[in-house]
Amino acid sequence: MKSFLQRFLKDTVSYLSITAIVVLLFLFYYFVIPDYWFLCSVLTIIIAAAVEIYLYCQKKSKRRGE
Repeated sequence: MKSFLQRFLKDTVSYLSITAIVVLLFLFYYFVIPDYWFLCSVLTIIIAAAVEIYLYCQKKSKRRGE
């Protein structure tokens, strides 16, 4: 139970940090380059997707090693 809780909290913190970074990037792009807010939001979504894919691959490779 303890290892499950630790793993769950680690994954939750990981996704929360990604979400916080995405929001900060979007706000930065929105206020620095307001004319291109749509393109910046698409770029932010692409960055978030790339980070999530990377973390998923890392998690999957760790599970194979167990």
